[in-house]
Amino acid sequence: MPPRQTVAGRDVLNHKNLVLVVDDDEAVAKYAVVQLRRRGYRAEHAGSGQGALDSIARELPDVVVLDHFLPDMTGEHVLAALRENDDTRLLPVIYLTMDGSRARFRKSMTSGADDFLAKPFKAAELADAVAAQLRKSYARMIPHREATSGEEEVRHLADEMRDLESRLATAYAERQSTQLELTVLNATINHRVARKTRMLEHQNSALKAYSHAIAHELRKPLRGILGFAGVLMDEHAPVLPADCRELLTRIQKSGGRMNEFIEGLLVMAESERTELNRAPVDHSTMAAEIVAAGESPGAAPRGDVCIVPGLVAQSDPVLARIVLENLLSNALKYSSRGAHPVVEFDACEINGEQVFFVRDNGAGFDMKWAERLFQPFQRLHSTADYEGLGIGLATVERIIARHQGRIWAKGEPGEGATFFFTLGPSG
Repeated sequence: MPPRQTVAGRDVLNHKNLVLVVDDDEAVAKYAVVQLRRRGYRAEHAGSGQGALDSIARELPDVVVLDHFLPDMTGEHVLAALRENDDTRLLPVIYLTMDGSRARFRKSMTSGADDFLAKPFKAAELADAVAAQLRKSYARMIPHREATSGEEEVRHLADEMRDLESRLATAYAERQSTQLELTVLNATINHRVARKTRMLEHQNSALKAYSHAIAHELRKPLRGILGFAGVLMDEHAPVLPADCRELLTRIQKSGGRMNEFIEGLLVMAESERTELNRAPVDHSTMAAEIVAAGESPGAAPRGDVCIVPGLVAQSDPVLARIVLENLLSNALKYSSRGAHPVVEFDACEINGEQVFFVRDNGAGFDMKWAERLFQPFQRLHSTADYEGLGIGLATVERIIARHQGRIWAKGEPGEGATFFFTLGPSG
């Protein structure tokens, strides 16, 4: 039996099947290590060039799978360091790269790589390449093996080169086929999305027109009901029994609320139909006008209203007024029962974006119901405590969405509420 032969202190007749995967992409490295371990190899990972060299110095692997792009140096630098060291000069190296071109293949092989794989690779391709290098490593690392003739060596190298070029051509053709399939799939998806978008736009347009027409039609019979009830109350109240007068009063109140409800629906529908025309708007001045218009002449102020001046941004003036009217009127309404109502209108910057807010110290709300705030006809407080229809904030949310902005709220029962909103990219 021939004596055991070693290279760099390692028994080459007793391989440990140790494969070192060098790649800073955790996902790729983990995939390669797992697949190799499933096939019985000892697989380890290094995430940098220096880390790979240190790992090889500690324990010489049987094969190195080396990525081209590393955080501290290229794979070619690692390969050069290995080939300059007598202990690792014959160490098999399989080169990895995203560039599957022939030029990249030739450069890798002339730099000293033993094999070449283009990303993304299949588990079977990696396993075959590692197995091939392990089969060759025994003969390559025994210094006293029988030398073949020069012609045989040249033929052997030429066969290897043709085999590698064939694998490269196959991989390139598969990648081109996959790219073509993706292109066709993307075109199909884009066509379907465009068709679906047109259908939804048509349906939304029809729905808005339908709701607008219904709201208008509802007002005709309602005006008749309120008109006849008013005539009965004005001209015949003295001769009507008390219970009849009470019923007429209820009819008038219910009809009035129904009329407000229809008006709210019309405003909400109109806010979605109106063309958006952005312009520089002084929202501070607009807010002050809204508050002043809501005060009755000679009446005491409903609370302290603090409006920070100079809050200018791009918005649709008509729709912005609807937003501020709803938010400010809600703040004044829900803080009206406090000993000292305070309402603020200001703005701040969050992550580089201008954010407006309306804050009050009123009734507030429980945050677990926050998602219901902007849904139509949803109310967090009873009508007996605070009048309202549950349409205002839904209208505000739609207007903010049309500006490509966002609206959200924070509150606490008995501690008030703050409504934040943005006005989109041009806001």
